[in-house]
Amino acid sequence: YDNGRLKVTIPDSVKYFHSCIKAAHPDCLTETPDGAQYIGKWLYSIRGINRTLPFNIKDGTVGVMPEAFNTTMNTMKPFSTELNIPASVMFMYSIPYNTEKINVSESNPYFKSVDGVLYSKDGKTLICYPKAKPEKGDTINIPDGVTEIADNGFRYCFAGTVILPSSIEKIGEQAFQSQFIKNISIPNKVKEIGNGAFDACGFTEITIPSSVTSIGINIFTSCPNLTNITFEDTNNWVAKDASSDKVYSIDLSDPVKNLEYFKGNTIVVNGKKITIEKWIKQ
Repeated sequence: YDNGRLKVTIPDSVKYFHSCIKAAHPDCLTETPDGAQYIGKWLYSIRGINRTLPFNIKDGTVGVMPEAFNTTMNTMKPFSTELNIPASVMFMYSIPYNTEKINVSESNPYFKSVDGVLYSKDGKTLICYPKAKPEKGDTINIPDGVTEIADNGFRYCFAGTVILPSSIEKIGEQAFQSQFIKNISIPNKVKEIGNGAFDACGFTEITIPSSVTSIGINIFTSCPNLTNITFEDTNNWVAKDASSDKVYSIDLSDPVKNLEYFKGNTIVVNGKKITIEKWIKQ
């Protein structure tokens, strides 16, 4: 015990940590464990913590898996306001909720930070825009030259308006899943939109440009204000059956009817309910 708290010593031989630090005292949550190479799902499963210390990923850590920092979004209390990523990290799939700034070692060959935002080293992929970097409702501009918004790139972000550059070609899974995003337009070079890309957003209408050739499922699930989805090009769209190689031609000319197709992952064809894998423009 240390000041009334239980101390646990983990041997240096342990390299992978998964779902093992839960409801810990916030004073101990300042860095990854010694010797950790991989930080697994739910390593830090913390509820209701309110702290402002930076969180350091120690050099030697190779990767951080999805949902490693499983704090609650609803309390809106910061797990850590600043995240420091060392040179050793090769993949980064999770950051603490309510982070305001991400720092990356200049020696890291895979990532870089620009104004506290995490990018691929070449700057073409925006990997993570810190959730609490903007104030709620703020407008943010993504720089020209970025071609991809990675999976979860703006998930739960407080921004109200996101202005994307014309260079964007791919929008990843759950990239803009946030109830705070009320205004966004899809640029006309985008070719691919991933599953759940705009889930829970608050905008009222959206236009899918003619450049798009692949759309995932559930991209507008839980969008309470959405009234229509307009396709610039309604020709040659098919829904691919998730359980077979079959595809079904679907008329997407009705912006209101399209709500039924893109708020979920099923459609009804000739009285038969079909589970969709994705939408393809042939």
